[in-house]
Amino acid sequence: MNVRKIRPTSFGQLSNGISNSIISEILYWLIAAIIMGILFLITGFMIIGIGYQVGKIYRKYCWDIISIMMAIMSTAIVIYFGEWIKSVILINLIVLLLLVYVVYIGIRCYVKDWQEERGYY
Repeated sequence: MNVRKIRPTSFGQLSNGISNSIISEILYWLIAAIIMGILFLITGFMIIGIGYQVGKIYRKYCWDIISIMMAIMSTAIVIYFGEWIKSVILINLIVLLLLVYVVYIGIRCYVKDWQEERGYY
């Protein structure tokens, strides 16, 4: 029995030599890659937008020497008392440092708004 291989003579006949399972696998991974790329782009743009807004708030309320001193002192405290803090509070020290700084910025924003409302600033 003589089996003759069919060679595609045009681009349209190229799909005759590829099985459906291979095509479905290629399409699955292609669609997954496109969806993941879109999600990464959306997440990136959200991070950039939120970072820009936080930067504007920080420049308005906390752009002074007091904030620099607060950052240096809180970092020094976390470094010096890190072992003791870790034994008392089961939280990552960097997360704790960021939470302290977020609370500090919140207090500064509240106080500055309060002062502006009453004409002190």
